[in-house]
Amino acid sequence: MTTLLTRRPENPAANLGRRRALTGILEYAIASLELSAKQREDVESTYKECGAHLAKALGLSTDKGDIFPQGSMRLGTVIRPLRDITDVFDLDVVFRIVRLCTGNRPDVLHAAVGTHLRTKYNGSVKPLPKGWRLDFSRERDYHLDVIPSMDSELGGNVIAITDGTNWKDSNPRDYASWFERHAAVLPRFEGELVAFNEKRAIANSARIEPLPEHTEFKLPLQRIAQIAKRYRDFYFNKKTQQSALITSSIVVTTLLTHAYARNVTEKVFQSGFDLLLACVEDMSNYIEVVTVGNRTEFRVENPSLRSENLVEKWKDRRYSEAFFAWQKDFIDLLQQLLAHDAPQRQLLTEALGERAINSAFAKQADILSESRQHQILGIGATAGLTIDPVAPVPRHVIHGIK
Repeated sequence: MTTLLTRRPENPAANLGRRRALTGILEYAIASLELSAKQREDVESTYKECGAHLAKALGLSTDKGDIFPQGSMRLGTVIRPLRDITDVFDLDVVFRIVRLCTGNRPDVLHAAVGTHLRTKYNGSVKPLPKGWRLDFSRERDYHLDVIPSMDSELGGNVIAITDGTNWKDSNPRDYASWFERHAAVLPRFEGELVAFNEKRAIANSARIEPLPEHTEFKLPLQRIAQIAKRYRDFYFNKKTQQSALITSSIVVTTLLTHAYARNVTEKVFQSGFDLLLACVEDMSNYIEVVTVGNRTEFRVENPSLRSENLVEKWKDRRYSEAFFAWQKDFIDLLQQLLAHDAPQRQLLTEALGERAINSAFAKQADILSESRQHQILGIGATAGLTIDPVAPVPRHVIHGIK
């Protein structure tokens, strides 16, 4: 159990300055762990090329072959993983045949897609239970997982993905719409809000869907999800070495989205750091506890496919216990960072990685130096999980954290 550091009374302005400075450090640390502009261009070019190749190889007309990003790539929450062996980016796309899955065998489609991928990408193609991996880890620093699918009998945007000899329903497009709808609701802060342009709607091109609009700063919910996933990777892969029990990204993202929606509606915040802490503390409140006979089970409904329980594997109690332990550990870390005599830089380096934190401090120093040259003694927009109030910060706490 983590022991919180003892706090001594301090100037409220200094405490607020620290929280805003912490938000800025987190902003820049996580930004340094995203895909570069060149990588994004390469990924988009590759998956479009892949989709066109598969459609042609399978004899599909242009309106019957559909390829689009899913998961973190679609949500704008891609973050470099933190694992024991490899830290390359994991990216997912869905290749969809616009035809009902009824009467078609998933294993046959899976095999056919693999065969056609090998004719173009040869040794880079590796099998996965639900698709195929294009392994560009050495030359491009990422994997691109291609998931074959057809239309589900459920209709709408629900697709049926290959899962061995079975079809498995999924609905990544409606999930992304649900996430984006909540992310578009901006938090309220005490004081003046930094002006923020509304996120432009993502246009669907003909059957080959582009990546979401990329901006230097993320929406607050996107950044919160990235920070949580990075700390999850550290906790399970490094701190506890329980990678087999790691909580999936869709569970973390779903719970945080529910928490964000509630908190930005009901509360007014002083800083982006306060918003982050509130969401992490609140996320477990959206796990439903169900009694089945003499057993207690957990349920987290997929908002885009309500028949799916995202924590089905939590029937094995090790998974639920691991999630709650991670959440508590994450809250403890965030609370420790608030103590004015805590070694914040050391704690952040251990949790997020030395390269990311060094990059963040260097960026923050540049911003502060520029601000001082213009006689601006405030952190401002650089310290708000993208959006934060602008307020003066006393010179003696301008660095914010140690």
